[in-house]
Amino acid sequence: MNSLLESLKIAWALPYTVIGLSIGGIGLCTGGKARFRGRAIEFYEGGIKWFVTHLPGGQSIAMTLGHTVHGESEAALDFAHDHEMVHVRQFERWGPFMGPAYLLSSFMLWIMGRDPYRDNPFEREAYGEEGSEAIRLDSKYADAYNSRGVNLAEQGEAIADYTEAIRLDPQDAKAYYNRGFTWTNKGEYDKAISDYTEAIRLGQRSDNAKCAFYGRSKAWAGKREYDRAIADCSDAIHLDPQYADAYIVRGLYWNYIGEHDKAIADYNTAICIDPQCVEAYHNRGNTWVIKGKYRNAIADLTKAIRLDPQDPRAYNSRGIAWNRKGKYHKAIADYTEAIRLDPKSARRYDVLAWLLATCPDSRYRDGAKAVQVAEEACELTDYRDADSLCWLAAAHAEKGNFDEAVTWQLKALDLASADENAGMHMCLELYKDGKPYHEE
Repeated sequence: MNSLLESLKIAWALPYTVIGLSIGGIGLCTGGKARFRGRAIEFYEGGIKWFVTHLPGGQSIAMTLGHTVHGESEAALDFAHDHEMVHVRQFERWGPFMGPAYLLSSFMLWIMGRDPYRDNPFEREAYGEEGSEAIRLDSKYADAYNSRGVNLAEQGEAIADYTEAIRLDPQDAKAYYNRGFTWTNKGEYDKAISDYTEAIRLGQRSDNAKCAFYGRSKAWAGKREYDRAIADCSDAIHLDPQYADAYIVRGLYWNYIGEHDKAIADYNTAICIDPQCVEAYHNRGNTWVIKGKYRNAIADLTKAIRLDPQDPRAYNSRGIAWNRKGKYHKAIADYTEAIRLDPKSARRYDVLAWLLATCPDSRYRDGAKAVQVAEEACELTDYRDADSLCWLAAAHAEKGNFDEAVTWQLKALDLASADENAGMHMCLELYKDGKPYHEE
């Protein structure tokens, strides 16, 4: 009876399994690998890595279709195993209806303004079940605490589970890595560095060590110790010369210390490794802006937009390049699109308000609209962000409301750092004299 039931489950999920096998076959033809694990066939590396990392959202490391699981690497499959096995069981229950049910749930959540992935009931079941059920069955199972910790990370409840996993298995490099990752997100960089260092010691030259070097670099960067961050990225790259993400973040760190040519070189390498890497094109575009190479910047940022038309950062960055190049109408168009894609970000409104208020070309200045846009930014920051208040003051000055401009500029000065004060005082004196501020 049990064997019949298992056969029916396999048959019920078969339509998706066939799709998964087709994708896996393409992956094998492009240098990928496969293995059997329980009732599932797992595919990884080769074209599978590209497929998984380019799924909507861009943060996936694994994906399930019927009785097939696709992961960017063997380590990723190990990491996501419990989660993906919950999805396998969901396919066995829902069969051909799994895809429509999942997509409909995500669509309804999106309409309601909720997260279509994390709030999806299929994902909530997977995230809630994998660790808690294992702990219920065996409270001394270190991997279960580790797994549940991953799923609680966004709720700030993960540290206790990782600590318990380490107590149960002090040689668990993955638990140290996960706890380090969580400490980094909480801004506890010294604790993160300690955990990543232990993960490196335990992981030696495995994938865990590579990822721990990468993670520790971010903790060093959080402390603004960029030389150490660069060294850790270099160690990660030494372990895996095809580690595109390590080149990308090392490029950021080079930029932070003014080594822009080295940043460009790292982004070039990342693009050679993954020609579809949006982050590499975006970051290289920003570096070209810093170097004053606006044509190169616009080309890279346009490529980033083609690869991901829903990324507001690329529009915002390209708008800055157009602005620097004097193509103000194109800058306004890109800033406006960035706001449409990311209406909850004050910074998207800030750059548009500033350009509308202070543009060197009077044809593109619009005080009334600048005030409207700047007020949106101030609403989003509860009128407690010095930059947003400064842009609002400039907008009122352009509109001719100099008393309002002075009021908001004084409030901006109250919140500003010492480094910002000089420029703000200069604008304040202009507004007191009944003059707006315009860029040259």
